[in-house]
Amino acid sequence: PNLIMLPIIRDEHPFDSYKFQDSNDFVIVNFYAKGAIEQKDFEVLTDVDSLEVSTPAGEKWSFQLYEHVYSDRTEMKIDMNETRTQTTLEVRLYKQQIHTVWPQLYSLQTVPITPQQNDLNNDPSDRQINSNTEQQEEPIELSLKNIKIEFMETNFGTVVLSIHVKQVSKLQIRFTETNFTAIFQTDDEEFLQRHSIPAKRLIKLFVRVKERIKPDECFSRNTAASIEVKLIKENQNGSRWNQLGPNEYSDAQQIAGSTLLSLADSNDLTSIRKVTQNTSAGKF
Repeated sequence: PNLIMLPIIRDEHPFDSYKFQDSNDFVIVNFYAKGAIEQKDFEVLTDVDSLEVSTPAGEKWSFQLYEHVYSDRTEMKIDMNETRTQTTLEVRLYKQQIHTVWPQLYSLQTVPITPQQNDLNNDPSDRQINSNTEQQEEPIELSLKNIKIEFMETNFGTVVLSIHVKQVSKLQIRFTETNFTAIFQTDDEEFLQRHSIPAKRLIKLFVRVKERIKPDECFSRNTAASIEVKLIKENQNGSRWNQLGPNEYSDAQQIAGSTLLSLADSNDLTSIRKVTQNTSAGKF
């Protein structure tokens, strides 16, 4: 029989819809989108620890980044193939911790969203932390900047954070390499009134940390007066953080309230020293 030879059609980048490259002080991510798309038509959302890219056709990529970047220094450019069937968007992200090696683009504790797997990439840890709250109202999100806290570092690669909320119950905390999320209830009437929160309503705190931590070794506990969180630094021999959160801008100037010690009144410095002494003694 006569055989008809059909042309071989190869999709460009059939398996991976993006490519990641690491450099000393930045990373480059190439996104391969279908069709001819102008740069202005891409929606690119960059935060210090996340990157999200969307196209008009509904393709979407979403990552919790391996480490922190300067979101205000994001650079982009596009390149279309000759047949205008694919557009490559190049995104350059500048690291906050230069010379550190990124083995991959995204946090090891999370699952990225890509166009091929949008329906398969719900983070199971997110489902777990919300398993008891699915039938309830969404938690009210608060900023840590609006809550009295105490922050200190030890000489052993750990950070201790005390969040001043009394009578806490139903506490759940999930740690990743670059942040942690706390969900809880409180019967502290003064706290609820100050933040206009109804009684028995769940409260959510999302907290970014300065540098990478070891999620499996971090832990928390309730006390009568606070939630205490102990963070274990990934780099045990690194420099001191001097603040809990990452820098927000590339000029590294501190934003009012971004350094957590500035949130405490000067009268609270004595209690901060007490926490330091107790931690050094191994009480937490």
